[in-house]
Amino acid sequence: MSSRKDPRSDRKRRRDSNDEPSSRDRDARDVRRDPRRKDEAATAAAPAQRTLFAVICASNMNRSMEAHHVLKLNNFDIKSFGTGSAVRLPGPSIDRPNVYRFDTPYEDIYNDLVAKDKQLYIQNGVIQMLERNRLTKRAPESWQASREIFNVIFTCEERCYDAVVEEFLDRGEKLNIPVHVINLEIRDNPEDALVGGKLFLELATLIEKSKDHEHEMTDILESFQQRTKANILHSICYF
Repeated sequence: MSSRKDPRSDRKRRRDSNDEPSSRDRDARDVRRDPRRKDEAATAAAPAQRTLFAVICASNMNRSMEAHHVLKLNNFDIKSFGTGSAVRLPGPSIDRPNVYRFDTPYEDIYNDLVAKDKQLYIQNGVIQMLERNRLTKRAPESWQASREIFNVIFTCEERCYDAVVEEFLDRGEKLNIPVHVINLEIRDNPEDALVGGKLFLELATLIEKSKDHEHEMTDILESFQQRTKANILHSICYF
């Protein structure tokens, strides 16, 4: 519903605004008088800095990619990696896995497995997993080859957690930038990966909403653990 305005009221408002300085004008004069106000104003106007998340499993296929998929859908700044020496997927038998190099596109892996035995890899859920992955990013990535900087790194099992922490020790603290490495123990199957993705989303939301996660992380993790009964490991490492 629209309404008409009396032009005279506009003229009166214009006269009143000329007589009395606006809050914006007063703020501008205050900044000129006190330079410190300029810094405060700039800080208040600056957008909040996003938390940079990474999530890591062994092959960057199942658990880390489910979490990557869920966090990406919820607009988090998220990347994912694997700590293994290669990407390993189930094959026709336990002793015959499918092995690929990191950075092999998910599309290529998908096409390779479809050509080998499409029905088998549909039945064991690998095809569905790759369909999700190729819509999320291009290819599995090796954590050891990455030099990107993050604020929080999630891992999906203790073995991967140990590998990440050891990698930081091997690299040394060159930049003195802290990163929280947090492990949630997630079994490597599609059903548990779905549960793990929801847990990582909940934890990432708590961290992102924190005004100072560097100092509040212990409280955040304790509260999360009490509520979810999740088995958590936590270390502070440095880039």
